[in-house]
Amino acid sequence: MRTRLAELTLEADGIDGRSIYIYGEAWDLGEMVDNQRGVNCGQMNLSGTGLGAFNDRLRDGALGGGPFDPYFYQGLVTGLGLAPNGLNPHRPREDMDDLAKLTDMVRYSLAGNLRSYPLLNSDGVTRTGEDARLHGLPLAYGAFPHEHVAFIGCHDNLTIFDYVSEKSPVTATAEERMRMCVMCMALVALSQGIVFFHAGAR
Repeated sequence: MRTRLAELTLEADGIDGRSIYIYGEAWDLGEMVDNQRGVNCGQMNLSGTGLGAFNDRLRDGALGGGPFDPYFYQGLVTGLGLAPNGLNPHRPREDMDDLAKLTDMVRYSLAGNLRSYPLLNSDGVTRTGEDARLHGLPLAYGAFPHEHVAFIGCHDNLTIFDYVSEKSPVTATAEERMRMCVMCMALVALSQGIVFFHAGAR
């Protein structure tokens, strides 16, 4: 598809096909899982194509899980290990280990979600994004930053404020919750790649 678009020219077609950016939901699920119906445009197949994919690693690391996880899971921004919400069983040592792993997810995202980019992981070992693992798959899957669509509080029916309200401690003040929201937006804004904000989030 990318090759066909690049063949479009202003002279012949009225548009420069190279200027068209294509992105989407590159989830590996349903009848397309594991390329059952041919090679799909899932995250693990996009490296080097120039196609953009929503990066759930940034969202899940910052908030503490995705839209199908229990709503009370906490992450880097929402207080895991440091400000328990009272809903998630508090396990100090395990929470800090989980927080370190979620922080690795966010750090690879900030670096453009690149397979080839090396980072010192929370376990003290330097790994490329391809060698770092998440659920048995590469933690980072892109070849170029523009294949990484950075998002947190859009696309999943809830805003950043909704997520923060569900996951943060009930004792968190309105100002603390707003600072968590700002932190989420800063992570998106400062990520290498395509920034994707929910309209009105600011």
